Amino acid sequence: MARDNFSPTVKAALAKRAGYRCSFPGCPATTVGPSDESSTATSNTGEAAHINSASGGKGARRHDPSLSPEQRSSIDNGVWCCNVHAELIDTDEVTYTVGLLKSWRRLAELKAKIRQSHGNIELVRHPELTSLGIAPDTVSVSKDDGNEKIGRAVEYSCIREIWGKPLAGALRDFLIEHSRNVLSHGQASAVEIKFSNHCVEINDNGAGPLDFAVLNDPDRSRGGGMAYRELLVTLRLSGISASREDGINKVYIPLISSAKELPKVNPCAVFLSSDNDPQHTKEELQLLAMCDRVYVIAPDYTCFSDSDKYEKKLVQIIKHHPNVTIVLQDVTVGVLNYFRKKLQGVEVVAW
Repeated sequence: MARDNFSPTVKAALAKRAGYRCSFPGCPATTVGPSDESSTATSNTGEAAHINSASGGKGARRHDPSLSPEQRSSIDNGVWCCNVHAELIDTDEVTYTVGLLKSWRRLAELKAKIRQSHGNIELVRHPELTSLGIAPDTVSVSKDDGNEKIGRAVEYSCIREIWGKPLAGALRDFLIEHSRNVLSHGQASAVEIKFSNHCVEINDNGAGPLDFAVLNDPDRSRGGGMAYRELLVTLRLSGISASREDGINKVYIPLISSAKELPKVNPCAVFLSSDNDPQHTKEELQLLAMCDRVYVIAPDYTCFSDSDKYEKKLVQIIKHHPNVTIVLQDVTVGVLNYFRKKLQGVEVVAW
């Protein structure tokens, strides 16, 4: 079957848009450089890999018969990689999905754009990268393949590139320990980990929800607790919650750079209603009641005298849930300490 190959123009554009760097997560390879053949010769060690295969038939990866030849050979169907990783992704359509490869390309091109504007700066936690978010993916974990499958999933989600090596490592350890515990001791037969742009969600069908109080107690926890406490150290605000819905245990681990983003990715987080907003609905309160902890995001520029008003508004939530954290944004140390004294029974943290 004929292949719908990329034209030289498309290949050159893919290479340039990636800054002549491999798009595979964690690969530092630069794919162009000088050649010893002559004073003007260059060596190209990169390749324009197809996202959807260039043709059908035996051995084709990620083939989509609905695409036209023009679509298969277009720049939208390519990702720039070094020769090694281009060959690797062309051998496995289960691991290297269409969505994953497109996410890698978007990230690689954004990194190239930032470097062009600002030089070869440190990109970890760069606002444009955190805004883009990690590469979406979903993996199912069994007792026999937890470590390797989870380790690769964290690597391929680009968490290390965006949020840094310490957070990626701590998150990987927690995902491994938590999956192992619920499969071995929690009566779960299935664990599913979903990587979305700004959150990692763990679902399992075990007996009960995760008890963070036990995990946070060094005297009562072991591997899972050590991994959880290490993860908390790497997150500016944990924002981690657990709930149980329709027999499924859910753990939400947000990866966000602003407290305002928390309610978008964690259903156990809400904004504190302003004077003009209605009170939280019965349905919202029922959902929050299933959470192990509720996060309440206060309005911007909170000051001392706001405490009385906030206390009245929190009553409705506290009545339905004993574990509440109120998040104050951009406040002074004085305001933070005052709120901690004033709001008894409520955890107060600053972003």
